[in-house]
Amino acid sequence: MKASNIRIVDAAEPPTKPVKPKSRSIWSGRNPRIRTGLLRSLLQERLDDTLKGTEDVERLFGLSAVG
Repeated sequence: MKASNIRIVDAAEPPTKPVKPKSRSIWSGRNPRIRTGLLRSLLQERLDDTLKGTEDVERLFGLSAVG
């Protein structure tokens, strides 16, 4: 092995009190592209009116789906 010039400067010490994460809402993010993307995806999902399964056909038309 090759010797290196790495040495310990300070030993690690445990914190004196518990560390709490900073609670930040996703809406308070600093990047406006993230907020715009989230709002756009929520709006697209809300405006989507396509039928996705047999339950949608039964609910909207009152018909039982076959197949």
